[in-house]
Formats: sequence, structure tokens, C-alpha cells
Amino acid sequence: MPLHRGAVFLAGAHRDLELAGEEDEFGMQAGPLANDLGQGARIARDGNVGGDGGSGVGGAALTAGTLGGSGAGGQPTPAGGSTTNSLGGAGGLSDLDAGGTATPPAATAGGGDVFRSPLSALDGRDLAGNRIEGGAGGAGAGGGTGGGSGGGVVVVVARSVVLGGSSAEIAADGGNGGNGTPNGGGGGGGVVVVVSNVAQPSGLTLSADGGSGFVNGSRGFTDWLH
Repeated sequence: MPLHRGAVFLAGAHRDLELAGEEDEFGMQAGPLANDLGQGARIARDGNVGGDGGSGVGGAALTAGTLGGSGAGGQPTPAGGSTTNSLGGAGGLSDLDAGGTATPPAATAGGGDVFRSPLSALDGRDLAGNRIEGGAGGAGAGGGTGGGSGGGVVVVVARSVVLGGSSAEIAADGGNGGNGTPNGGGGGGGVVVVVSNVAQPSGLTLSADGGSGFVNGSRGFTDWLH
């Protein structure tokens, strides 16, 4: 399935989600998840890895679509890109500069717990109607090493969720900082929410970890709502 502009949005409130196939990334704006994802299947909207030493290139930001995007990794300007109205994690710092910050929604708009409401998660927005964004970018390091970009936003909706094997993952991890002397900062983790009528199956992991780097990015937000 091709990637489209923006974050992952898998809508299937009256469908079953069967993880019984391959590893892949999905960038659907909306619509039912394709069948047959299998053992080791992975639905992901991970941040981009920073360029290695001498590249002068940070991990590219994830572009927002129906759901939010993320902050860019530092380089050629070393500071990591920040995100506002975010449930993601902050970017990791480097020897040169700070990682990007991830500022949560205002308390009056639901604050950091706004996606614990299924209706808000389905909408992808806070109570004030502003789109929720993912993680911030990690800082670029000396020698032209790039920081990783932040993880994006993934919302999966399914009546039931069945694994076709013993393990699978739904993820919005931050991108790793590029390799150098020293490494770039890791991108902050993004946002992963599943809305289902069933409990989370054993073996299915939700991940919004920060990327590794000079300093790792901070973890983002995950929740299973049923």
C-alpha cells in the first residue's frame, strides 16, 4: 500500500483487524486496513534517521495530513524542530544544541490526556479543534551529523484485533540520530492510539519510543482504548 501525504489513519470501526502478513508502513488518510498482515507485522509512522557525519542533513519532518506530523532533525541548523499541540516526546540534545520541544495542548483543550477520549483520538484533534502533532526533532551534532526527526501520529480503529502470529507492533518511534563523532540527537517518539471493542492482545506492542543518539529522544504517547 503506497504512502500518502500525512500520518497514518486506519479507520475500520465495523471491521476486524487481522495482523497476519508482512512488515510495512501505511500512510492512508482514511479507510479500512488491508487484510493479511502476518508474524512480525508492523504498522508504523516512524521518524526519519539523521544523516551521518559530514552530510549536514537532518531527518526530514513527517508532513501532516489528516493526522499530525513531526519536527525535523537538526542540520544544517543544529537545533531540532519543535512541535506544538503535541502528545509526542522531546528531541534529544547534541554537543551543539538542544533538541526540539514538544508542547502539549492547553489544559482547557484536553491537555496531555486528550487522546484518552476515543472521540478525540478518532478526530485527531484536541477539544479546541487543533490537530494533535507528533514528536520533536533531535539536535544536529558537530561534524555535520544530523538529528533524527520525531515520530508521527497513528490511530487504528477496529472492532476486533487478531494476531496471525505471536508478535506484531504498531509504532511511531522517533528517528535515530545520524552516526558521527559525536552522533546526532534522537527524535522524540510520536503518538499511537488503538480504539477497539477488545482488549490489547498479548504479543501486540504499541511503541512510541524516542530515537537513539547523542541523547535519546523522549518517549511519546500510546494508549489502547476499549
